[in-house]
Amino acid sequence: MDLAPDSEFFRRWFSRFFLVVASVVAFPALSFAAHKHRKFHLDLFAEGGGSLYQGSQIATSFVTETTPTGTITSLFVTKGAANSSGRLFVGGDLWFTRHDAVEMSYSYARADVSSTTTQLSGSPSPAPFGFASSIGGHFLAFDYLRSFTLSRNWSLLLDAGVGAVWWRALSDTNRCFSANIGAGVSYRLTPHWSLRADYRDYMERFPFSGGAMLHNHAPTIGLVYRF
Repeated sequence: MDLAPDSEFFRRWFSRFFLVVASVVAFPALSFAAHKHRKFHLDLFAEGGGSLYQGSQIATSFVTETTPTGTITSLFVTKGAANSSGRLFVGGDLWFTRHDAVEMSYSYARADVSSTTTQLSGSPSPAPFGFASSIGGHFLAFDYLRSFTLSRNWSLLLDAGVGAVWWRALSDTNRCFSANIGAGVSYRLTPHWSLRADYRDYMERFPFSGGAMLHNHAPTIGLVYRF
């Protein structure tokens, strides 16, 4: 398992976070300067949906054994996969112009992770073996949102941001940096309530490994309350 020390993890995470945020907020800051008469307002949302994983982790290893007849080197290939699950998605959007907002969100999703190891060469050659377990993922993200008015009640949302993922399995915790990009649509039901559907693609490392990148597709739908 890849369990980096907390201090080193947060040092790397925050350096990446501030670098991305500095570039992300440049445009909305200029937009805000040109619309100082706009008032701030806050949206709170709660959504539910799916957490669909795309990608796998493949690793190879060699095991050398000395036998009475000589030295035998065996090649093993291990493949990990994450299966889809449900997702809870909550957060808030702080709008500082009519069309620009910053968002802080938290989401939770479980992942059924499986790992299968197969021996490709060497002797003897046993049947493939592996394990499967269910782990919990806690996602914290900071995004920039841009809204486009489609009609009186319909709006299109584009967003991008950075964050972190904490994968939790029994007493072990694995943390990694993540980035996300997505889009959504919002339909205003009343002056304070809206129905919103989102799609986010979270890009992160495979749980409990230091290798392959994983795409976590998250379609969700829920309600938004505007203050």
